[in-house]
Amino acid sequence: MEQQQVQPPEKTSPEPLMLWYVVIAVSVAAILVFSALAAFYYTQAADHRDSKYRTQFQIVSDMKTFIPVGNATIGTMLDAAEDNGMRRASALSATRIAEMLSGDAFSLAVMYDEDDERRTTFFALGTAFSGVAIVLFDGYEALSSPSHVFSDDYVLMIETATGIMTAILGYLQQGLLSGVNGISDPYDVVGGMPLDSIASAASALDETVSLRYPGP
Repeated sequence: MEQQQVQPPEKTSPEPLMLWYVVIAVSVAAILVFSALAAFYYTQAADHRDSKYRTQFQIVSDMKTFIPVGNATIGTMLDAAEDNGMRRASALSATRIAEMLSGDAFSLAVMYDEDDERRTTFFALGTAFSGVAIVLFDGYEALSSPSHVFSDDYVLMIETATGIMTAILGYLQQGLLSGVNGISDPYDVVGGMPLDSIASAASALDETVSLRYPGP
């Protein structure tokens, strides 16, 4: 009986195997690169967000401090029993504070896109504070004139404006978390604010000071 010869297995060419290893190595390298890029951009985005939140915290903290100071200074300006030199200095200081508050509100506004409600709200608030600064400077000029007397309409306008500013202060404070330092632990300050209330108050403030009575 003739023995059947067993054929030895064919040798596998090393080229396809090496090519497969190369494909795997390239794929792994690409995954690592994309992972690194994703981590980098995520970190950059987080850093940008945290930086914005820290800035918000600082701005709102400043507004929280200076709105009461501005109102108190305005009170001195309106006090007819006070020395006129002190009243003039108070009027000028109150004007500068209102200008600063206007700049703070505009700084919050530009953090957001043009069609964002937060941008339009804080832009309106900045415009309203700018109007307050204008009428306060009118008061300074009146106190620098020979009469040194404000009209009843002017006093009513300013007192109404300070009342609205106090309400705005309350709305801004709602964005600040009690006991949390927004510099070391940044958070979304604006996100905690009632935007509708701020927008309504800004509109009321702007309307009040836009009346621009014929003279103080």
